Amino acid sequence: MAKSKNIFLENLEYYLLIPLIFIVRLLSLKTAFKIVSFGARMAFIVDRRHRNRAIQHILHSGIVNSEKSAQKLAFASFVHFAKIGVEIIKIDQYINPENISEYIKLTYVNPEAEKALKNAKAIIYAGAHYGNWEISGLGSSVLVRPIVSVMRPFDNKKIGDYIISKRRMFNQEVCDKNSAIKPLLKAISEGKAIGILSDQHAGSSVGVATTFFGHPARTHFSPAMLHIKTGASIFVGIARRLDDNFKYEISFTGPLELKNPTGNREKDMQKLAQMYTTGIENEIRKDPSQWVWCHRRWLNINRYGKATSIDSLSNFI
Repeated sequence: MAKSKNIFLENLEYYLLIPLIFIVRLLSLKTAFKIVSFGARMAFIVDRRHRNRAIQHILHSGIVNSEKSAQKLAFASFVHFAKIGVEIIKIDQYINPENISEYIKLTYVNPEAEKALKNAKAIIYAGAHYGNWEISGLGSSVLVRPIVSVMRPFDNKKIGDYIISKRRMFNQEVCDKNSAIKPLLKAISEGKAIGILSDQHAGSSVGVATTFFGHPARTHFSPAMLHIKTGASIFVGIARRLDDNFKYEISFTGPLELKNPTGNREKDMQKLAQMYTTGIENEIRKDPSQWVWCHRRWLNINRYGKATSIDSLSNFI
C-alpha cells in the first residue's frame, strides 16, 4: 500500500510540475521529445537503481544476450517512457473523438479477434505498461466501446488528479483498484469494457503462478476471475507507438477462453492468467523498447546486484 505523501512534498512536486506542463504545451511535439530524450539520458546515468533493474530484467528475459545490448535496450525504454509523459500533457492538443481514427488504428493478432470483439457482450482487457497505456484506454473508449479502467492510487494526489482528468476526456471512466469490484461488475452488466494492467508482479493474495519470458512470475488474476464469474470476453489490448507524431495501433488478441474448464476455480484462473501473460509477452517481443523494463516483475533475480559501471555507460554520456 502506498504511503501518504507529506503535504509539503506533494505541493512542491505539483507546483514544480505546473510550469513544466505549461512549457511542454507551448512547444512542438518534436521539440518536446528532443528535450525529454535528453532528460531520459541524464536519468539513465544518474538513476542507478532503475537502470540496473531494467538491465537485469532484460538479461533475465533472454531477449538479448549481452550486457551492452541490454544497456541499449534499457536506455531506449527510458526514452520511450519520457515521451509518454509528453504525450499525456499534449494529447488533447492532437486527438479528439472526431479525428481519433486518423491517429489510432485497430489491428488484430488473430483472425477471429475482430468479430469476437464486436460481438462480445462485455469485454475485459488485460493490458500492460507497454506502448502508451493511456492511448490504449482512450482509443478503445471511442473506437470500440466505453471503458472502465482500474487504476492504482497515485502517490501524489494532485498530480494524479491531473492525469485522471486526461483519462476521462472521452468515454473512459476510472475506478480505484481498492474498491473496484462493484463498479467493474456494473460495467460488465452494462456491456462496457473494463481495462486492467496485468504485467506487474502480483502478491499471493491477488496473483497466481505463471511463466513470463521463460521464468516464474506471479500475475494478477482479476481478469481471469471476472471472466469466470461473468462470462465477459478477455482480450489482450496493447497500444504500440508507430512514430513520433501520435500515431498508434491498438493490437487485440483474443478472445482468450478455456476450451476445457476443469471447474477448479484456482486452476482455471491460472490457465487464463497464463494465456494473457503469454499474449502480453508476445506483444512486448515485437518492440521490447516500448515496455517499462524497470517495473518489478520477477522475484527470482537479484534486482539490486552489481551496479553497471560508469565506464560502460560512456555511449550514453
